[in-house]
Formats: sequence, structure tokens, C-alpha cells
Amino acid sequence: MIQWIAFILSFAGILLNAKKNMWCWPIWIVSNILWIIFNLSQPTPDYATLCLWMIFMMSNIYGWFQWGKDSYEKNKDSALCDPKNQSTMGCEDDYEPIGWQKHLTDKDGY
Repeated sequence: MIQWIAFILSFAGILLNAKKNMWCWPIWIVSNILWIIFNLSQPTPDYATLCLWMIFMMSNIYGWFQWGKDSYEKNKDSALCDPKNQSTMGCEDDYEPIGWQKHLTDKDGY
């Protein structure tokens, strides 16, 4: 039963991540904890898989904090360049494509 709950939460985390919803991170953390519990409840735990789930959980924690930090920085910057604010001099869009984006924009004539 626990593996089905972990499976459903893992799948929900994927869907939330695809929709760029920050709730994907805590959902994945809970699913990783359930996978760890499931693995440890087996008669012969697979320690390599256990380590993998622990690495996934650590990367989910890092991703959650990083996404929150990036979101805060983005919102902070967008508030400074709000078009309704009359004192937003120099807030032009200076987007510069990088990497594969540059290749696509050069080829397509953008």
C-alpha cells in the first residue's frame, strides 16, 4: 500500500513540476520518504536504491529552496521595473539568447 501512495505522490510531483508549481518539491520530498520507508521495510533492503532515494530527497530540498530564492529575486526585480511606477528608468528588456537559444534565433532571423 505504501508503494502506491509513494507512486501517486511521485506522479503528482511530476505533473506539478510540469506546470511550474512550487508544490512539486514538498510532494516529492514526502514521496521520497515513503520510498525510503518502503525500501527499509523489505526483508532485504536494497541499499543502493536507498542511497538513490536519499540523493533524490536532498536534491528536492535544494531545488525547493533554490526555486523559492529565484522566485523571490524575480518578483523583487519585477517590482522595481513595474510600468505603473513612474520612477523605473532603465528597465528595458535586455534579453540576450544564450547557447542553443542563440542558434535558434540566428537561424530563424529573430
